[in-house]
Amino acid sequence: MGANTGLDSPVGIVVDPSGKLYVASAAFGSHQYKVAVYAAGANGNVAPTAIIAGPTTGLSAPVFLSF
Repeated sequence: MGANTGLDSPVGIVVDPSGKLYVASAAFGSHQYKVAVYAAGANGNVAPTAIIAGPTTGLSAPVFLSF
């Protein structure tokens, strides 16, 4: 984790068939849940390529991710 990752409290991770990383993260005090998407092979203090969050996503406290 690092400032660039955008992660608060990572609680789940999965790698899709193309190698992209999906990390479920929860800021428990604020109830702001999200899934951060990282490029294939990403590691260290890197920014996500996308964030999946908000009321229209249907996410409700994501913890387990799968493909």
